[in-house]
Amino acid sequence: MNIRITESQVSFTLVFNIILIVTLSLLMVSGYVTNPPMVLLSYILGSFGVGVLFTTVYVLLCHAWNRSKRGKRRT
Repeated sequence: MNIRITESQVSFTLVFNIILIVTLSLLMVSGYVTNPPMVLLSYILGSFGVGVLFTTVYVLLCHAWNRSKRGKRRT
């Protein structure tokens, strides 16, 4: 299965994750998230965001690595 990921999708995902994590952090710090269900939800969303962030970075690294290998092979 060949998955095509464009750079615009990747950058959008990165920006979206950064916004999500910053928003959740600000909410937790300011004390809006005090009741337990909201704390749990924000933790779940935060960990999901971090997971997607790491996955995106990993995909980017693989993408760059493959491109550099391909470039070397051509010469």
